[in-house]
Amino acid sequence: DAWSDHTTEYDHWVIMGIPSETVNYDGKQSITARVIMLSLTVAEEPIEAGEKAKNQFYAKLIDGAEGFFKDADGMSGGPVFALKKRDDQWRYHVIGVQSAWYRTNKIFVVCPFSSFGLALEEIVAEARASQESA
Repeated sequence: DAWSDHTTEYDHWVIMGIPSETVNYDGKQSITARVIMLSLTVAEEPIEAGEKAKNQFYAKLIDGAEGFFKDADGMSGGPVFALKKRDDQWRYHVIGVQSAWYRTNKIFVVCPFSSFGLALEEIVAEARASQESA
């Protein structure tokens, strides 16, 4: 029920992740990082996308969000959520997984979560079947 698509109308899109620039390691045992959530908006397909664009959609930072981080390096695989206010409550859905970043024009490439989730369901089903037959 938490899955949806990027074509449905929502109030906001956000991406959650840990940019590499926020990760610190003390060289022994302590790793710290900052999890960020950035507001996104729909973006046009970058010219450089070419053939990779078939099962993806694109998003860019909303104006002013650039101050929260410098680079999306390290955020690959981060979930992209869509938010919609209904009956005075915020609802969210996972709509994608960040899969690439066009650094020069600050555009995120997002794999629709339904594609990712369906592939994941197949892997889980196979793993369960092999575990039950063992």
